[in-house]
Amino acid sequence: MAESQCVVKLGRYRVNMLDKLGQGAFGVVYRGVDTKTETQIAAKQIELKETPEGGDALAELKAMQSVPSHDNIIKLLDFQYHGNSYWILVEYCDCGDLTAYFKNYTPVPDATKLELMLQVSAAVNHLHSQPEPVTHRDLKPQNIMLRYGATDDRPVVKVTDFGLSKSADTGKTFLMNTVAGTPCFMSPEQFSQEGYTSSVDIFAMGLIFLGMINFDEVQDILPMYKEDIDAGMAIPPGLQLLNAAKSGLDPPVLVRQRASDGTLVEQVKKVIEKMVCFDKSNRPLSKEVTEMLQGIFSQISKLPPPPPKPKAEPIAMLEQHRAETRSDEMSKNAGAEDDVTALALKVTKQVVHEDLERAIREDSGAVGFLRALEERNSQLDEILKQITSDDSDDDGDTDGDLAKLQKGDRVEVDLDEEKVKKLQVNHGGWNTRMKHYLGVKGKVESKTRRRAVVRFTDGQRWSYNIKALRKIEADEDTSEDLDDFQKSVLLSMGKHRDVAVEGLFKKYDIVKLSDEEEIVKLLQEGHGGWNERMKLSLGVKGLVNRVEFGNVRVEFVNGDTWALNPEVLIKAEEEETGNDDLETGDFVLIRPVSEQEARLLQQDHGGWAAGMEKSLGHTGVVKDVLPGSKVKVEVSQQPWVYNKSLITLVCKKEEMVRVLLRRQSAL
Repeated sequence: MAESQCVVKLGRYRVNMLDKLGQGAFGVVYRGVDTKTETQIAAKQIELKETPEGGDALAELKAMQSVPSHDNIIKLLDFQYHGNSYWILVEYCDCGDLTAYFKNYTPVPDATKLELMLQVSAAVNHLHSQPEPVTHRDLKPQNIMLRYGATDDRPVVKVTDFGLSKSADTGKTFLMNTVAGTPCFMSPEQFSQEGYTSSVDIFAMGLIFLGMINFDEVQDILPMYKEDIDAGMAIPPGLQLLNAAKSGLDPPVLVRQRASDGTLVEQVKKVIEKMVCFDKSNRPLSKEVTEMLQGIFSQISKLPPPPPKPKAEPIAMLEQHRAETRSDEMSKNAGAEDDVTALALKVTKQVVHEDLERAIREDSGAVGFLRALEERNSQLDEILKQITSDDSDDDGDTDGDLAKLQKGDRVEVDLDEEKVKKLQVNHGGWNTRMKHYLGVKGKVESKTRRRAVVRFTDGQRWSYNIKALRKIEADEDTSEDLDDFQKSVLLSMGKHRDVAVEGLFKKYDIVKLSDEEEIVKLLQEGHGGWNERMKLSLGVKGLVNRVEFGNVRVEFVNGDTWALNPEVLIKAEEEETGNDDLETGDFVLIRPVSEQEARLLQQDHGGWAAGMEKSLGHTGVVKDVLPGSKVKVEVSQQPWVYNKSLITLVCKKEEMVRVLLRRQSAL
């Protein structure tokens, strides 16, 4: 499979599905690129599921949005909904996780280890110090990343993966008893499934610190000693403490002093001893841990020099993005410019200009410039082939009048049903109702190189392969497109029912399909029929797209669109579409008001920006709820800040997740 086929486009970001960086509690992390800043990012595709551990698919997003930014917590860049998945986009950590860093830069000096411990502690203290404290519940070396960016003097710790995090007061016991976390770093109370507090993070952090100290001995960040591993006694410390307490035995010694320990390591081990005690009430708070480590760190007169920075990797997707941008520009111009040579020259000029800039930047002179041109030559050949190619159609010439069709031209559909059916393959497809428009005249509403959308006098639109159309010249008969017989056929199909149906439903109404499968099947007869895939939309909400032929065409939040008997639809009550309790991830509609009304509502609520008018009447996902009755919504991958009065709730994120889970399991 070509790499370009495995690139997911998420707004300004591109994600390479072939470049997996790791896996968290609720999803897989891939490498990506921010095409605006031309920097690497990490993209986590959230797996929509609920687990026995008590986490939920969007917990990570909730936690990251609720916690103010901190140098040692991974930075949330954006989140997207694409392809039935939520995506969390964060800064890229070029040094990998804590274990990878220790292996790549071994031996890590004790002073550097303490420096990293202090950063981890600062991150956890920041989480625990919020008005609604956040407990990570899954601290481990794999969730502690290191970034060593261009502007960083030294490697910087980034705590990540909040898929199992929970909010609760640091001194209060959670109303849960789930075995959340990774066994090696879990506390005794997590193993016993008793109520526990944020002190589970203190216990896990202490074990991580112990593993950092023991790394040179074990060659991994594990809270164990080599002799125990060699003897087959590698039992999780939390479980050891729990078993000893249940048996009435003395607790095992988790932190052992070594003769080889220096003063710094001895002091750190004393802090760790307090962090990993059995009784959670005796463990220090994260603030106290940070203060103790800061006291030890202040004794270091000079830090060891930082390690060399990771070698910068070429960002392959950037070149692909630039090529796509050129291709998009070419496509925009293709309809208005028939001179292939002139268009090719424009592309050539752009390519040469890019190469000239690169040659100057690299100071490579004429030789470098010629080499750059040679590299681009094959790309230019491909562009020229694309311009002059005949696409997928090899059965005739389209360089005549049809190729010159423009918006507003009058056309007539071919009368040969079988011919039109064949031509419609890969060009909009065939719908049985299209046979009533064979030989009928209409107007071109829009056109691409191979396809035209035709509107007929009854308001119906169909997308046609342009070879199924004949252009009507100006001197031909300009009578109505539909004769009396054709009109009577259309009316008999149910168009006269539209007026009645429109009294019940109108465009942008929020509706829900009945969840009674047998009833829907029965009522769909003569109204578009039943499709087994409709099962995925039973009980699901959607938006009315239009009323046609006595049916209501609905676009559902799961991505499906169906023409339905109005009797199978339930109109959403006003209280179901309120915007008082909007949350991040909710699916909403930007009200289809006039631009003038929207501009008035936007005053003092985010203002008005060019392009916002295109979002009116479209759906989007809430990115953030802001003070002052403002909501940040992403519509068609473009985020805008709206007055809350312009927002109508379509469905809550929890409902969206359930719908997507059902679709995912069915597919």
